[in-house]
Formats: sequence, structure tokens, C-alpha cells
Amino acid sequence: MRNALGGNVKVMTCGSAPIKKEVLDFLQIAFSARILEGYGMTECTALAFAVDKEDPSGGHVGGVVRGLEVKLIDIPDMNYFSTDKTYQQFTAPRGEICLRGP
Repeated sequence: MRNALGGNVKVMTCGSAPIKKEVLDFLQIAFSARILEGYGMTECTALAFAVDKEDPSGGHVGGVVRGLEVKLIDIPDMNYFSTDKTYQQFTAPRGEICLRGP
């Protein structure tokens, strides 16, 4: 697979829906390259969160990129609160993701 892409691929990025860890592991083996996941929005010129290239775990989009600040704002009308403890089977706060930077 690596040779089908020219043989020089070292890193690939994905910024769509989250990838299951098992699928991510398979793709990294198949392409013989590291795949980094990220998250962003058009309003912040695409990238806001990214997995560190040294992070071997998978299934998350990483931390906020350098130069940005992030804040989770409550949305009472939707019953989303930054103090939420569980959501479906996950433990996680919920709300609107607000970003700012220079």
C-alpha cells in the first residue's frame, strides 16, 4: 500500500469523523505511516485540535493547537452543560466549543 502512494509517505492526517482505534491501527500498518487525527471548523481556518505526533494512542482528536484558547459554553436549551459527567456510555462534559486566538 505504501508503494501505491509513491513509497515516501511518513504521516497522513484525517479530519473527518472519528476513526475507531482498530481501523486506525490497521490503516497505519497498511500504509506503513503514522495517521494523525484532528478537529476544526471553517471559522478557525480548519485545524483547532490535533493529535501529537508522539502520541501512540488512538480514538481521540488530541489537544488544542498552539495559539488557540478553548472554552466549553453551557447550552441550557439543549440540556448540554460543561459540568455533565456522562453522555450515553461516555464520561464527558458537553456544550458549545468556543475558540479564540490571535
